Amino acid sequence: MPIKSTINATRKFLIHKILHIDDTPRRLAMGVAIGFFIAWTPTIGFQSALVVLLAILFRANKVVGLPFVWISNPLTIVPVYWPNYLFGNALMAIFGDRPRFTFKDFESAVLQFVDSSQGLFNSQTWINLYQLLLKFLDFTVDLWIGSILVGLIMAVISYFASYHLIIWYRHKTPRGRAFMKKLLLKKKKESFTLNENN
Repeated sequence: MPIKSTINATRKFLIHKILHIDDTPRRLAMGVAIGFFIAWTPTIGFQSALVVLLAILFRANKVVGLPFVWISNPLTIVPVYWPNYLFGNALMAIFGDRPRFTFKDFESAVLQFVDSSQGLFNSQTWINLYQLLLKFLDFTVDLWIGSILVGLIMAVISYFASYHLIIWYRHKTPRGRAFMKKLLLKKKKESFTLNENN
């Protein structure tokens, strides 16, 4: 059953890759929040690098945020980014008339450009190219505004949710308490070894 194996894999990832990492709850939660924020921005191809850079900048855990950028991938581009575009478009429409594009609008604009560019480039080709670029520019501005705002909302929610989950797990569950005891013993041994060497 793929659903059962996905749930088990997610559970193992959550326990072993987030809850059992030797780092503070604040740094771990900040890493998760950065991962969620970047996942909602149209930066596919650069997302992992951006997560690491932002983690360094905000002193967050650099590892835990990386898997969350896989939320946005070639299979989920439309369900992740299209609502972001619609949200950004609605916000931009507050400041005046704003065109709302559909997939058909882009398809027809591209086809119109391709038809006009058959053979030599002429003045009509340049006009069509300019109109196509303007459409993409309007779309891109709305997409980025929507993506950044939705990403910030997702980051805030994921920060507080993961922070409280980590605290609860480490102090209220037997497995979490065992992990914390093991961590404390490890730190005591390290400090004892350090003092001996000095």
